[in-house]
Amino acid sequence: MRFLIAVILLLSFVGCSKEVIRPSAEAPVKPGEGAAREERRLSAEEQKQASLEIFKQILKISISTPDRARAAREVEPLYRKIIEEYPESPLAQESYLRLIELYLRDYRPPETKRAEETLQALKQRYPQSPIIPEAEKRIAGFYYNTGNWNGVIQVYREKIKEFIKTGKIDSAGTLFMYAEAMYHRGETEEAIKGYRWVVRLFPSSNEAYKARKMLEKLSPTPEEPSSGGYK
Repeated sequence: MRFLIAVILLLSFVGCSKEVIRPSAEAPVKPGEGAAREERRLSAEEQKQASLEIFKQILKISISTPDRARAAREVEPLYRKIIEEYPESPLAQESYLRLIELYLRDYRPPETKRAEETLQALKQRYPQSPIIPEAEKRIAGFYYNTGNWNGVIQVYREKIKEFIKTGKIDSAGTLFMYAEAMYHRGETEEAIKGYRWVVRLFPSSNEAYKARKMLEKLSPTPEEPSSGGYK
């Protein structure tokens, strides 16, 4: 059932997408391949249709293969085919996210390094992609659930730096997981700053509820976070 839901959501995403986010750079071209590549280059619409056909193959494999590790090995090259051959299809960016999920969920042991490399490749090729926050969330969430606090910090380091400069952050979850990582690393003062920012910026969120609980535990005085934020 989850695969049927996935294909409906993806087809909806592709059908509703009005803006094509093109890659910032083409994949490297081997000597002598340039002319051939230009001859076989497909339009954005043709790429979308071709990528949908590959996604149907992925769906079929996912449904018919009960061994998730085996299915992951079979569909991985298909996602990469979409990424490499149909970069202007909306499913190209989605395929980066699906690969990250495979590496973290279906490989044993989880391929965290490959997940991080896939995230960096997505950022480099589609720096304005709306998929990036969700991809970051998947990796940070995996690290959070497995107690890899340095991993959480590494994923969100740049966002926190930007938050310190601008005061803008995309979600309560980003701030809360970062604060939690600081707490578990023993950096209590930095954690308190983070929890206070969660409460201040996202007062009605579930993360704010949990942040208040942590502040009751760690800080008896409900002070406002300083303008300096984190370190």
